[in-house]
Amino acid sequence: MFALSWKTAEYPSWAISDNKSTEIVLETQCSDRKWTLTDQASTSNDCTAANEGIVACGDMASDLSLSGKPVPDNNYACVSITDAKSAQSIVDLESRLLISVRCLPAVTTQKIEGEDVNVDYIKASVVPYSVATRKVERYSLADKAPAMNNKVCDSDS
Repeated sequence: MFALSWKTAEYPSWAISDNKSTEIVLETQCSDRKWTLTDQASTSNDCTAANEGIVACGDMASDLSLSGKPVPDNNYACVSITDAKSAQSIVDLESRLLISVRCLPAVTTQKIEGEDVNVDYIKASVVPYSVATRKVERYSLADKAPAMNNKVCDSDS
């Protein structure tokens, strides 16, 4: 199971302000690894400068390309998101998203402070994942990211 979450501020067409958004966070059940997807409008960094659209770049020490080799540099887009209209910014996304994953974790668990920690993420695929999202009003009861139950992750059972 995985979850996507982000916040947007949408203004009417007559307003002086442009629509804004936070980064998109992609998290996977049972894993401590979170992907933060950004676009050039929300964050200007080496990853967004080197790639078009909504992306998260891999880490040469942690990620492999689909061929199983280390990613060539830290600006290699491992995860990207768009929609049916090929949106290039988070504020332009519609409710049905296409998530492309082009990397594999080099290892699925790491020892952190003597404990095994899962750092796996959703499986790479040449075909994008198609997911539906829902919009909720800010400060409503539904205004929180979906909670994932990590009880299924315990290896002791």
